[in-house]
Amino acid sequence: MTHQLINFNIPTSLKDSLDEIAKAKRLSRTAIINQLLETYCRTELERIASEPLPRRQHPANDDMPLVPFMVSYDRFDGGWSL
Repeated sequence: MTHQLINFNIPTSLKDSLDEIAKAKRLSRTAIINQLLETYCRTELERIASEPLPRRQHPANDDMPLVPFMVSYDRFDGGWSL
């Protein structure tokens, strides 16, 4: 299988903005999100590869979950929309 379903929560105002963009560009939300994630992953992997090795060492347990950034949505002003 070359694809896998991922579900995640998204602020309603951000989803509404994404829907507006997708409709205007005649693209699916999936296509937009995949493009953004691909660009982000390429950039970050290049950055990680260029870091000195000691900073790149991973903890012994690679199965540890990633800790999400804590974002205060009460300060969100809808700045995601075009």
